[in-house]
Amino acid sequence: MTIDARTGRAIEPLVEFLRLTRNTDYQRPLIRHRDVSRDLLTRLLDQNPEPEIREAAALVLAHLDGPPPPSLPVFSPREQAVLAELRNGLRNREIADRLDVTEDGVGHRLKNIYRKTGTTDRDDAVRRATSMGVQF
Repeated sequence: MTIDARTGRAIEPLVEFLRLTRNTDYQRPLIRHRDVSRDLLTRLLDQNPEPEIREAAALVLAHLDGPPPPSLPVFSPREQAVLAELRNGLRNREIADRLDVTEDGVGHRLKNIYRKTGTTDRDDAVRRATSMGVQF
């Protein structure tokens, strides 16, 4: 397989990236651009690179060929605090008093929590967030 100059220029920084990250689990930039990364890694492996680069490229390529990881929502610190108070069974007014925010602020965060957990109920939101691994 011949490699054009543009692809060759893309492979050089890829090799450097693999050198720098081969002992880490940092692959986010390659996963974010999964299709391009898969193509470049395949072309790199066709060039028969040195063993350490070949191994790193093969590992990343195997990871890219797996299912994409599910993206979990990110809860703000305030949303986590609201979840903690929901777990204690508190109502919006009580949560607002404890967190020194307005009831509207609690309602806004609660709406975000419902959206992120895919629920419409306080108890379900706490259960779902807990099952998602949210720390609160």
